[in-house]
Amino acid sequence: MTALRNFLVAILNGFSQIFLQKSWIAGLLIAIGIGIGNILALVAALLAIFSSTIVSLVFGFSKENIQSGLYGFSPALVGIALLSVFQPTILLWILVVMGGVLAGVIQHYCIVRKLPVFTLPFILITWFLYVVSMTFSLNKIEVNPFTPQFNFFQAGIRGFGEVVFQSNFLSGVLILLGLMFAHFRATIVAFLASFLSVLIMMNFEGIQTDNALGLFGFNVLLTTLVFAGNSKFHAIKMMLGFGVTLFFHLLMFRFSNAFQWVGGYFTLPFVLGSWCILWLDAKLGLTQNK
Repeated sequence: MTALRNFLVAILNGFSQIFLQKSWIAGLLIAIGIGIGNILALVAALLAIFSSTIVSLVFGFSKENIQSGLYGFSPALVGIALLSVFQPTILLWILVVMGGVLAGVIQHYCIVRKLPVFTLPFILITWFLYVVSMTFSLNKIEVNPFTPQFNFFQAGIRGFGEVVFQSNFLSGVLILLGLMFAHFRATIVAFLASFLSVLIMMNFEGIQTDNALGLFGFNVLLTTLVFAGNSKFHAIKMMLGFGVTLFFHLLMFRFSNAFQWVGGYFTLPFVLGSWCILWLDAKLGLTQNK
């Protein structure tokens, strides 16, 4: 019974680690939020986390890391991404399992070597599997363009859902509530970052549909969560991270056609933005002032 409980906690922590938190309650709310938006995406995420966790146990990876969900968040994102783009087939479910395992193994390799890769394993594996899926001519999901009437409040909340490919407003609300339970102060700052991105993007023409969906908020809120803390140096890193990540997001949005053959740039602005701040942090020695 204890082993089963630990396994379930590891699965749920995998969902919460998407947002850099360790909380099975937050993970449960995040999973429900995904399911409300796309039930098949939730099934794919569960299958990918399950596959990665099983392999992690078989190969004797750190039990603490397994329990913390560190081998679950990138696999979960791989599964969600694939089922958000392609119609479910036997081959696609096989790719979900394979992607979950590969993402988990890469995550382990980077954790052991103390490489702060964040969601990079998800990005790389999804790019690879997207090309494979297109090579085998898997059918994409026909999505009716969703163009909500612009609502500043809803756009800010939707940013949380877009981290897991969900534009459903209720999904964003549930995810936000889960994160507040896990780390209230960090979530409030991420909440403000998402809304600030919406406010800034309101000054640009031709992107208001994406802005209404929260598509410019999810990368910056993730970066904010990385550097959340109580000191003024944390605040500096959060503000710098916000600016750098938003710059990368706008740059990639401008050249989004270059990423079409691999499915998109996903959370790459978040990864690059966080790396830049970690590099500046190391150069300026801010870590000693935590």
